[in-house]
Amino acid sequence: MMNNMTNQTNTLYPTSKTSISRMAPMAALVLALVVALGLVVSNLVGIASAQAAEVKVGSLMIKDAWARGTPRSGGAFMTIHNMGAADELIDARADLAKKVQLHRTVSEGGIMKMKHVSGIPVPAKGMATLKPGSYHVMMMGLNKPMKPGQSFPLTLVFKQAGEVTIQVGIMKMGATGGHKMDHKKMKKN
Repeated sequence: MMNNMTNQTNTLYPTSKTSISRMAPMAALVLALVVALGLVVSNLVGIASAQAAEVKVGSLMIKDAWARGTPRSGGAFMTIHNMGAADELIDARADLAKKVQLHRTVSEGGIMKMKHVSGIPVPAKGMATLKPGSYHVMMMGLNKPMKPGQSFPLTLVFKQAGEVTIQVGIMKMGATGGHKMDHKKMKKN
């Protein structure tokens, strides 16, 4: 009986190298489970930050904000969904550039030109799409190049809904849309 208790005690509290080496696979399994749990939590945080790319202010929801990588000046694009009464985007600000304006691309005599506009209408129960070749936020005199994979804060000012700051993900030069951006991998400036 005493020998049996000694064997049980040695199993619970190993003292020999052989007993300790038998515990190594269990420790490795516990470590693997902790790492796997960490990855699951990390992915959930990534999903939450990707969803945070949709920003609400008042009855407006701003989605899919993006810009093209560029060294000197560039445009920011997005979709603004409106669940309420008509509103208007009347201003934008970004520390990234010396000058930020609302623009619209128009054709004059067969030549495409960007024109400064005082506002971009956001129709009631509708949406405004800021995209290349149309309405956009123009940033001129960049303080530093807009590099793909980074992001920057952009403050939008609406007539009714007020101000909201969003993160704009920077895509590669020549990108045509930001809908496939991986917000988890965007680095904030």
